Amino acid sequence: MNNLILMDFSQQRNLSPFNFENSFINSKYPKLEILNLSYFGRRDIPPDLTIWRRRLVQLRMLDLSFNNITQFNLRGMSTSRSSSGLSNLTHNNIQTVSEKEIGSFLRVKNVLIDIRYNPFRCNCSLLNFTTFLHKYKTPEAANLDMNYIYLWKLTEDLCSQVISFYTVIILVLSATVVLLLAFIFCITRYREEIRILAFTRLDILLPCHMGETNKECKQFDAFVAYSYLDTEWVVQTLLPWLESPSSGPHFRLCLHQRDFAVGAAIADNIIESIESSRHTVMVLSRNFLESEWCMMEFRTAFHQSLLQKSNHLIPVMLDSVPVEEMGTDLRRCLKTVTYIKVKDRMFWDRLVYALTDKIKGQWKTAMSNGCQTVV
Repeated sequence: MNNLILMDFSQQRNLSPFNFENSFINSKYPKLEILNLSYFGRRDIPPDLTIWRRRLVQLRMLDLSFNNITQFNLRGMSTSRSSSGLSNLTHNNIQTVSEKEIGSFLRVKNVLIDIRYNPFRCNCSLLNFTTFLHKYKTPEAANLDMNYIYLWKLTEDLCSQVISFYTVIILVLSATVVLLLAFIFCITRYREEIRILAFTRLDILLPCHMGETNKECKQFDAFVAYSYLDTEWVVQTLLPWLESPSSGPHFRLCLHQRDFAVGAAIADNIIESIESSRHTVMVLSRNFLESEWCMMEFRTAFHQSLLQKSNHLIPVMLDSVPVEEMGTDLRRCLKTVTYIKVKDRMFWDRLVYALTDKIKGQWKTAMSNGCQTVV
């Protein structure tokens, strides 16, 4: 072995560490320059090789890459040698650098220890190493070869990646929290609108609002109280939307000009029609306030609401009527009953929701031929 320059044990996993170390210790390699132990299946550095160049005085390349080495503690050195060498520890399982390993950089002169491409973790265990690098800003200040500049770049990239990873995690969590808060705000702020649209557009009755059914069968779904001056809007807009099967719900409405009993007193017709209807839709306008019969219809419907203890009266604001122009009873009513504005974007949804007898997501309307469920 006196003239051996290259010794290659790479990928010889079948060779036991015991046999390798025995053969290595019992031989001399005065001219050996390259020792290749890559892919050797090592979990540590052979003890004889940690004492650097005790016998391998000419060794300039120790290749221990692609093993499973977790720690290194190179101690021996040759102060008389001026030629540089390399200890290749890349692609191992080194996750942190302890004080002993920092000492290896300082003790082993004229040899570069390469620990790149290892699965380092930027955690508290790496604190000593990062403290060392922060204390000595450059390899020269740490009395190291300038080739060790990679150590400073290594920890910088490592911690930057970890910081970037945690930054992404924080941003994702923050965005999730913001979206969750926005979702909760929307549900809280617009819960009424969500409940109405879920029912009218998707035929879904949300669990928190069950049981608004009216068990008593009525001839009409609603009696429409309105001024004859607002007949055009009622006949041409309201009726086609609510009574046409193509619009979705099919309601049966009671109108005084169409459904009042001929020959009966108007007051009796009003009372009979309101009592025969599940609701009264009051088309509120200035014309309504000026009509005595309309105000009578309002008082009768309001009385029916109190009597039934239900949402019998459904005010529809056709015009913007100042509060001061309303009577005392009407003002009191509008404070306790939610009215619907015709200009509201959800006007039809709100009106349909108020008129519908809701039972587990089904349309239920009282038809002229008796109570009938329409799905």
